Amino acid sequence: MAASPAGNAESRCSKTLYIWQEALPQIGFRYPFVLHALLSLAALHIAYTFPTERSRSWLVGMYHHNEALTGFRRELSVITEENSEALFTWSICNVLYVFATSNPLYQGIDGGPTGSTSAQQEKVLGSEWIPMIRGLEAVLQPTHNYLRSGSMKAIMSTGNWDELNPEQGSQDPEDAHFCRARESWRDSDQAEVYEDALRVLRKCRLYSLQFREMDSETKSNWGYNKECRQL
Repeated sequence: MAASPAGNAESRCSKTLYIWQEALPQIGFRYPFVLHALLSLAALHIAYTFPTERSRSWLVGMYHHNEALTGFRRELSVITEENSEALFTWSICNVLYVFATSNPLYQGIDGGPTGSTSAQQEKVLGSEWIPMIRGLEAVLQPTHNYLRSGSMKAIMSTGNWDELNPEQGSQDPEDAHFCRARESWRDSDQAEVYEDALRVLRKCRLYSLQFREMDSETKSNWGYNKECRQL
C-alpha cells in the first residue's frame, strides 16, 4: 500500500515543521479563515524582520486577522468533527497574533512607545492574553476528541502533564524566581487569575525539565510538545 501524502510529508521533516509547513496550510486551503490567520502571522513576521516595511506589513496583518476573525465566528456557530481542526488552528494562530501585537516591550506600528507605564504593566501581567487563552476552552472542550485522532494529534499529546504539581517537593532557585512575580499583582483584584497563570507557568517549567535528563529513545517517542515547551 502506498504511503499517504501526509505520511510522506511527515517523514520529510520534524513534527514541528510538519505541523506548520504541511498540516496547517492544508487546513487553510479548505478553510479560508484559517489561511487568513496564517497570512496575518506571516505579515507580522515580515514587519518584525524588515523594520522599513513595518507599517505596511502591520496593516496587512491586521487586515488578514480581521478576515480570519469574521470567518471563525461564522464557523463557530456549528462545531463538527469536520471543522474542529480548522477552529483549533485559528485559535493557535490567534494566540500568537495577540502575543505579537500586545507585547509591551515591543515598539508600536509607528516605532514609538506602545502606551503609558501603567498600561504596559497591565499588559505584562496578561490583561489581554490571559483571558484569551482561558477562552480557548470553549473551542477545545467540544473538539478535543476529534483532534486527538486527526492530523493535529501530534500536538494533543501532553505526556504526564496532569501528574505534575509545582507545589510538591522542595523549591529550587528557578521556581523561586518565577514566584517573585507575585509582587506585581499583590493589590490587584485579578490576583486569582494571575496566580492560576503562574501555576501553569511553573508547571510548564517542570514539564520541560524532564527532557534534560531523559534518554534519547524515550525523548524521541515523547511527541511534539517536548519541542514546544522545552526551555
